[in-house]
Amino acid sequence: MEGPPGTATGATPPGRLPGGPPGAGGNERRQRATPAGHAGPTGVPTSGAAAYGLTVPAPTRPSPPPLRVDTARVVLVGIAVWAVALVVLLVLGDRVDRVWTWTCVAAIVLAVLGLALMRWQGQLRRD
Repeated sequence: MEGPPGTATGATPPGRLPGGPPGAGGNERRQRATPAGHAGPTGVPTSGAAAYGLTVPAPTRPSPPPLRVDTARVVLVGIAVWAVALVVLLVLGDRVDRVWTWTCVAAIVLAVLGLALMRWQGQLRRD
């Protein structure tokens, strides 16, 4: 089999690396992808801080406690904002695309479903 003009048989043409696209000549073997942070075939990490010899320092102080948030109040405020937006869109009528009206309706319905789910899971206070 003869290669491109000016090259020896089996040699890679100038400007082309071995292992190019299929049919381009050269080695068509695919390399196996190594997940991030894992060692490559040589046992040396291929990415992340370990590849550069860096270590993550230990925390100097303990993490702060989680904030106590009244999630029901947050969801109710969100419902109110979407309801105001829905009223504005209904007042504007045909001057706005109906997709925005349905976006508000969907947001309100999903928020109500979220409140029901929080109640079912016992996350809401029982007053």
